[in-house]
Amino acid sequence: MVPSAHRLSIVTQDGSYIGRLPDDLAMRLNNLIKEGNRYRVLVKSVSDREIDVFIREAERGRKVQGTSSFPPEKIEYVSFTPPELVHAESPIAVGEDLEEAEGTV
Repeated sequence: MVPSAHRLSIVTQDGSYIGRLPDDLAMRLNNLIKEGNRYRVLVKSVSDREIDVFIREAERGRKVQGTSSFPPEKIEYVSFTPPELVHAESPIAVGEDLEEAEGTV
């Protein structure tokens, strides 16, 4: 794994380029590498259009001891629908007035 300004390239031991990491992951790992983290990379598979790799954190820098290299995905939002909008006591027929359905006529 070879860091540069905005990317992390995957190269063979003899320096031949074989691919690069996605931008979001590359940016995160680049920042951690600058702080002293070290990684080991194992190539799982290579095809014409894709490379699969395993990346393992080998050493953590002193400044980032509490920072995970690969945090679990965060849930961006939690959807909530109040139960009264989901569960009706009795269904209302099409064309039926709400007051008629509640029996207040």
